[in-house]
Amino acid sequence: MALLDVVKGKKETKPKRKADKEEKGEAGSKANEAISKASKFAASVLIRPHVTEKSTIANESNCYVFEINKRANRSMVKQAIKEVYGVIPRKVNITVIPDRQVVLRRQKGTKPGYKKAVVFLKKGDKIAIS
Repeated sequence: MALLDVVKGKKETKPKRKADKEEKGEAGSKANEAISKASKFAASVLIRPHVTEKSTIANESNCYVFEINKRANRSMVKQAIKEVYGVIPRKVNITVIPDRQVVLRRQKGTKPGYKKAVVFLKKGDKIAIS
């Protein structure tokens, strides 16, 4: 009977549940929630804050590090930071980290590369990264 429904043009629709989205991981972390509230553009540019020891120390001198989309450029990052956090960056540096070949328990694999942006702010400006 499903074949006849396709021929007749009937479509079966399922109501979307909030639990289905959470199972797929679409709910996201707190950082992604803040970004998605700002705009879809900012969510497509800024992936997540890049939290390491080095970037945490740099936060004290108004430098913040973010993983960004591979197609994003400096002006897109500046605009996304302005939309999400409400501060205007003084300078943005972008670095591309290439893929790496790794060996783990005698099996070869690759660690994916990414693109990161170092955002410099004026004195007195802060970004709350939790």
